[in-house]
Amino acid sequence: SRRGKETLSELKIRLEKLKNILKNKHAKVYAFSSIMRISNNNYNEEEIFSKWKYINEIFDGMLSICISRGKLGDEALIERIKKMISCREPYKTIIQADGFPMSGGDDDYKTTLQAVATAEIVQNAKLPVYLMLSGGTNSKTTELARMCGINYHAVAIGSYARKIVKRYIERDDFWTNQNVIEDALNIVKPLVDSVIL
Repeated sequence: SRRGKETLSELKIRLEKLKNILKNKHAKVYAFSSIMRISNNNYNEEEIFSKWKYINEIFDGMLSICISRGKLGDEALIERIKKMISCREPYKTIIQADGFPMSGGDDDYKTTLQAVATAEIVQNAKLPVYLMLSGGTNSKTTELARMCGINYHAVAIGSYARKIVKRYIERDDFWTNQNVIEDALNIVKPLVDSVIL
């Protein structure tokens, strides 16, 4: 979660609201498209695992775990993932291999290197998960991943994409001016094309 230091009780309240949403008449469609994400980038194992246990008790859909090598060594990172997925069915978890989180950095190999390196560690562990490259991703990400033999399933390009179209999306008339929308799409299209599998 990007909610920072959310307590377990706060998490339970938020997830109860989600459960109530899932009970409505559109539950099957919503549940099919629902993915929950938990950030795994801190040292507090007890906190992480108490939240993870609770989420798994009330939600059996696809879950995403955001991981990076910033605070954990390679072995500790894989052990944490193994422990977290041990209670889940195979391929019901997305591992978001985070390089340089929310950077919106430059469009070069250096910016995306950590995302690809983190993905390689996960891939080499041969875990029954989907692998998403994220954090520091850009138009070079898939090229570098292919050069390194990374078999990824998805690429998250949000921060960099927002950065390159910022002058358009910050306009007051962005949602109402078709020319502005088309200009933004033309700028971001090469990036989107670069990450298509």
